[in-house]
This record gives sequence, C-alpha cells and structure tokens, in this order.
Amino acid sequence: MRKPITTTAVLTLAALALTGGLTACSVDGGPPSADGPATPQMTMEAPAADAVVEEEEAEEVEESAQDQLSAYGETWEYDDGIAVTVSTKGQTVAGEYAFGANPGDQVLLFEVTITNNGTAIFDPTMASSTVNYDSTSAERVFDGDTVVFEGKILPGASLTETQAFAIPNTKATDVLYMLTPDFEHEEALFFGSITPKAGA
Repeated sequence: MRKPITTTAVLTLAALALTGGLTACSVDGGPPSADGPATPQMTMEAPAADAVVEEEEAEEVEESAQDQLSAYGETWEYDDGIAVTVSTKGQTVAGEYAFGANPGDQVLLFEVTITNNGTAIFDPTMASSTVNYDSTSAERVFDGDTVVFEGKILPGASLTETQAFAIPNTKATDVLYMLTPDFEHEEALFFGSITPKAGA
C-alpha cells in the first residue's frame, strides 16, 4: 500500500520539479528507524513514453524532408499558381566553345518548365538554379544547346528552357536540383538518380 506523502516529501518533490530534475517518481516507505516510523523514500523513474515521443518526432522530421522534395518529372506548385517541372534530358559533352566546362567534359541536361496557372503576368528572367551532387556544387554550362528564360509568361501559358550542368556520369546519383522562380518564391527542390545513356 502506498504511504501518504509527508510535508517533507512534498517540499522535496516541489524542489525537484522546479529544478527540472523530476521526470517520474514513486514514494515508498523505507525501513523503520529507531526514533520513529518509516521514512518516505523516493524512487526516480524515467517514463518510457519519452522514447516513444522522440521516435515519433524523428519520423515527423524524416517525413517533412521527403515532403519538400519532388522527383524528376514531377511538378512543384506554388499557392499563387506558378508551377515548376524539371525533367532530365540525357547527357552530352561540352563543346569547344562551352562556358563552365572544358571541351569534352560530361554534361547533364535538364528540361525546366515554368507554367503560369495564376491570374497575373509572371516574369521568369530572375529565375536561378543550382545543382548539387556527391557533396559538390555543379558548374552550370552554357553552350549552343542551352538557353535562359526570357520574356514574360502570360496566365495559362508556360515557358521551357534546357539547362546544362557539368556532372560526371559516374557521379549522377543523388542529384539535387534547386530552382528559385524569382525573389518572391521559395526554392523548388527535385531529387533523384540519373541513369547515363549508353556510350555517353
């Protein structure tokens, strides 16, 4: 049977709670002393629920990270109707006059489409993109086959460009592509492995 908590035990419990040192406890009677009845003894117990909460929080963080990534070929949509689709378009090699890579370097191509499903005209000229692979930031390559966003996108219309980044075929795994449509939109994130073409 649990013994009633004495005034001394109550004060001790309050002190522990204020200092943050109390997680869970039980009060049991200790052996009787020569001068009086048994002295209450406290046993500290770590609640098992803490481990469950920590595990659930870790799972929520993992799910949140996955929710922030789109696969190549999928579409990232914003609340105002702007949508970004990024697909892989194969591999090539940098030409003689390429900027951002040496002639003959392996280059990955991305097809990037910005669609305006909103009601206002959208200006994509401030769009910027970055690609990371194997803990490395890829260099963007400008060659005859690549272009940049120009002009305006009317409501209901879209604009597509091809972007090139210098990435060795052997490193085309876990490639993270990031595009910011303009200063008012957050980054659209696309992630996945890219299978090189035979002979590329």
